[in-house]
Amino acid sequence: MNIKLICLFCVLVLTHFILFSFVEWFAHRYLMHRKALPSLLYRARAYFTDVYTNHAILHHRKFYKTYDHELDPVGSELNLRFIWTDYFVTNLIFAPIHALYMWYLPIGSAALAFMLLCYMFLWNHLHTEMHIPSNRWFFRNSAFRFLNRHHFLHHRHPG
Repeated sequence: MNIKLICLFCVLVLTHFILFSFVEWFAHRYLMHRKALPSLLYRARAYFTDVYTNHAILHHRKFYKTYDHELDPVGSELNLRFIWTDYFVTNLIFAPIHALYMWYLPIGSAALAFMLLCYMFLWNHLHTEMHIPSNRWFFRNSAFRFLNRHHFLHHRHPG
């Protein structure tokens, strides 16, 4: 295997990760806490309404009033993890970038898809640990504690 290709892939994954954190912030703020899209989209695609309702209404207002303790078994699992639909929708949104990469640099498309998969996998574990603590090894890590505190404040002051 070509070492330059591996290095390029790793640099692209890291670059996508950094850039996607801004995209995720924007989507979280404007799609998950506000209905910022045209109302036609919410009527045409239940997915967008579900994203908003599951997060802003149910996850923040109905459940998890106590940040790391939810008694309702339905509420304790609701909106903790990305689901496969989120992965496919996100890749669909990034289809123009995938297309450009496929035309000019196919490994870029693979790096983007891989990064999204890793990002969602990592978030699923971190977010679950934040709301349903199991005292895993990373729970004691200072980086996790920083993210957990930030997320706790987000629950106190959503939006």
